[in-house]
Amino acid sequence: YPRNSFIVATKVAPEETDNGTGLLKPGSTSKAFLEKLDLSLKRLKLDYVDILYVHSITARDAALFPSMLEAVREAKKSGKAKHVGVSTHKNQPEVIQAAIDSGVYEVVLTALNFRQDNYQEMKRIIDKAADAGIGIVAMKTMAGGYLDKERKKPINCKAALKFVLQDEHVTTAIPGITNFDQLAMNASVNEDVALTNEERADLAVGKDTGGLYCPGCDRCVSNCTKTLPIPEIMRAYMYTYGYRDIKMAHSL
Repeated sequence: YPRNSFIVATKVAPEETDNGTGLLKPGSTSKAFLEKLDLSLKRLKLDYVDILYVHSITARDAALFPSMLEAVREAKKSGKAKHVGVSTHKNQPEVIQAAIDSGVYEVVLTALNFRQDNYQEMKRIIDKAADAGIGIVAMKTMAGGYLDKERKKPINCKAALKFVLQDEHVTTAIPGITNFDQLAMNASVNEDVALTNEERADLAVGKDTGGLYCPGCDRCVSNCTKTLPIPEIMRAYMYTYGYRDIKMAHSL
């Protein structure tokens, strides 16, 4: 297939501090970041990617970290990335606002789904990003896929995907696909994103039922007597039981 007929994105993670603040280490350099990009291109066997994300940004200061802005500018200048952006799983409204203010980032890859308590806040900041010309790519649209670790109570994934794509300012979504049935289901949403009454009812049940999805809001952390990293544990739990991806769970 011609290279211009498909879009490839890659994510490069800067080096973070280990204190949970989401800030980057003072030693995080543009050079180290670009070396990781070169490694990714080598693995992909490509000369460039269409989108380069600064990966897993959780704070405004990290999104606007000078060496990261320098790195993505250089990546574009060198032709190794056509567009640059950030990916975020936590404090998304703050990170998206930072992307708007940067004047550099063109895309934000963000968690977005029907189970988010702050969905209306997310919708407002997404509208603002769209007005600034920033593309929004949604991930975690299925909110874990299942409500139970036994995988007996699946979320209505078609409805969940429709819910996200109904927003005209969401450019696209990247739902996980592990078989051709899932591919066909996801593709069918392109024909009509309108939710049926039955799908709305399914989402209402899914939103009010405890499940595997953790929004990473950190509200539970201050109450933990063991000071455990609960959002990280829950994310690993979701990958283990919801996605059956043990390798990914161990890497978190």
